[in-house]
Amino acid sequence: MQIAIIIIVVALSIAYAVYRLHQAIQGANDPCYGCKGCALREQMRQKQHKKQEKPSCYQKK
Repeated sequence: MQIAIIIIVVALSIAYAVYRLHQAIQGANDPCYGCKGCALREQMRQKQHKKQEKPSCYQKK
């Protein structure tokens, strides 16, 4: 019984480590990884959004 509990605990800890490693790899390119809403993140999103927008005179001929 004790060995079964130990195996379960070790398996859960390995699964958690793999999960956290996966999250870290996914967020490696994000400079705000782990931040949920600081002002700097909002400014970065607005700046990226402005880059993707076409100029207002784009549709005029």
